[in-house]
Amino acid sequence: MNRIGFGKRFIAAIFDVIILVLLLHLLSWILGNDIMRSPVDLKGGIQAFQFSHLLVVLLYFTLEIFLAATPGKLALRLKIKNESNQAASAQALLIRYLIKHSGNIFTLLFILTQVRIFWFLSTIIGFIVFIGCFMVFTASRQALHDKIAKTAVYQS
Repeated sequence: MNRIGFGKRFIAAIFDVIILVLLLHLLSWILGNDIMRSPVDLKGGIQAFQFSHLLVVLLYFTLEIFLAATPGKLALRLKIKNESNQAASAQALLIRYLIKHSGNIFTLLFILTQVRIFWFLSTIIGFIVFIGCFMVFTASRQALHDKIAKTAVYQS
């Protein structure tokens, strides 16, 4: 079994964060917003930078559905596969994505609707998903979203 645990996944995540920060700063520059001085306004209306930045993050990670990896994972030659180390189905990759990013999806719904239950759900679900990431320290080396989607991350 050549499933990948926390270390390489964490390094891949750092690569992804660096790429995302660069993309978001570029987007902020294009839109004329200063990301460092524009806090999330939970009481106000929709602000273009909030919506666009969260959308970029969600779109970036859709690469896990189409490529079974993010650029960070690709750089380390990691691939999301099924539990038997075979190519994961599009359905499994979509389920994994929806679970892993459900907190962000609920945040996006909150930004669009200003319905507070979405903010509450994004916080609770985001926390559960975050804690579930530490399941990679178990023998199966699967995070919660991997367990539910019946996927795992492997060295290619």
